[in-house]
Amino acid sequence: MKVLIISHNPLSTYQSMGKTMLSLFSEFKREELYQLYVYPSVPDVDKCQSYFRITDKAVAKGLFTRKVISDVVKPNLEHHTKFENDEDKKIYSNPKNTGSFRLFVRDLMWEFSPWLNGKLRNWLDEINPECIFLAPGNCAFIYQVALKISRIYGVKMISYICDEYYFINKPKHILERFRSNRVRNKIAETMKKSEGIVTICKELEDEYSKGFGKKTITIMTGANRSISTFTRVKEDIDSITFMGNLSCHRDRAVYDIGQALDEINRERKTEYRLNIYTNITDSMQEQFKGIDSIKLHGFISGEQFNNVFWNSDMFLHVEDFDENSVDRVKHSVSTKIADIMARGIPLFAYGPSTVASMEHLIRNKCAICVVEKVCLKEALIKAFSDKEERENVAFNGIKVAKQYHNSYDNSVRFHQFLEGCLG
Repeated sequence: MKVLIISHNPLSTYQSMGKTMLSLFSEFKREELYQLYVYPSVPDVDKCQSYFRITDKAVAKGLFTRKVISDVVKPNLEHHTKFENDEDKKIYSNPKNTGSFRLFVRDLMWEFSPWLNGKLRNWLDEINPECIFLAPGNCAFIYQVALKISRIYGVKMISYICDEYYFINKPKHILERFRSNRVRNKIAETMKKSEGIVTICKELEDEYSKGFGKKTITIMTGANRSISTFTRVKEDIDSITFMGNLSCHRDRAVYDIGQALDEINRERKTEYRLNIYTNITDSMQEQFKGIDSIKLHGFISGEQFNNVFWNSDMFLHVEDFDENSVDRVKHSVSTKIADIMARGIPLFAYGPSTVASMEHLIRNKCAICVVEKVCLKEALIKAFSDKEERENVAFNGIKVAKQYHNSYDNSVRFHQFLEGCLG
C-alpha cells in the first residue's frame, strides 16, 4: 500500500498534528508513506519514504512569476523546530494572520497559483500512490489540493476529521460566514469523494456517518510514548505544567487558573506556580503580566521538551467557556492528553463539560476536572494537597491510555480500515 498524506504540517515530534499523525501511522512501513505538506518547517522523523513541500510563500510568489518553487524535503533528525527561520516564525505566530480576511486571501492565492507544477507531477508520477489520506483544517485550499490530485491521478481518498468545521454554528460576521460556507462546501465535496472517514471521537463519527453515509471509524489520538505500568505521583508538589497551545481563547481559562493560584498563595502562604511552555502573543504577555503564579517559558522542543515533560508534578488541560470557542472545539481531544495519561502523571482539567476532551476525562475519571469557575479555587487546593486524589486520576489515566490511546493497536486498526476501504 502506498499512502499519500496531504496535510498542513509534516509528521514530527514538535507539533501536535505532526505527533498525532506520527502515532496514527506508527505501525506502517516507511515505504508505504509519502507526504505532501505546506508548512514552512522540516520533518524531524524519517517515517516517510519521501516528503514534498509547497509553502504559502512559494504559492504567493507564483501568482506573479507563474512558477511555484517546490521540492522534496529531507528530514532533519537533530533539529526539532517549528520554523526554519525567524521570518516564518513571525508570520505564522502573528494572530492577525488567522483572521477571516487573510485566510480568505490565502485560499484565493492557492486557487489561482500554479502549485501543481512539473516537479510535483514528476514526484506524484514516481510514487504512484494508491490512496490519499487527507488531514485538512479550516482552509478551503487544502481540500482543493487533495481533490485535484485525486481527480487527475484517479486515486481514492480517506479523510481524517480531528477538528470540527462542518457541523458548526454559522459565524455572525459576514466575511467569516462567507469564508466558512466556502470551507463547508469543500468539506462536503471531499466527504462525498472519500472512500472512508476517520474521526478522533465517537461524537464526530456519529455526525459524519449520519451526515454523509460513508464508512466511518473512530480512532482516538494515540500516545507518542510507551504506556507506563505505574503512576508517577510525587508526595509534595508546588507546580502545574501547561504545554498545549492557547488558541481558541484558552488563554482566558489559563488566566482564571493563575488568578486562583495567586489567591491561594496569598491566603495559605504557599508558592504554587503555573509553568507555561508554549508560544505567547504580545496580548497574552500583557494579560498575564499581573499574575505572579504564572511563569512563561516559551515554546520548547526536542530534549528540552522531554526533560520538562518527564519531570512535571502535574499537567493542566484547559478549554474556554465562550459559546463560540466551545463550538469550535466541541469534538476535539488534545494530543497531549493521551501522552500525559500514558506517562502516569496526574492531570488537572478546567473547561466546559460539553467539550469532547472534558467529557472523555470526566467519564473515565482520569483527571481532576472543574467545569465551573466558582469551584476552581477549592479544586486546585485539593489537587495540590491531596496525593491520594492525584494517585487515583493518574492510575485511571494509565487504564484509559491502554484502552483508547494505545498507538500500536490504533495504528493496526487504521491500517486494516484503509485496506478495507481500498478493497
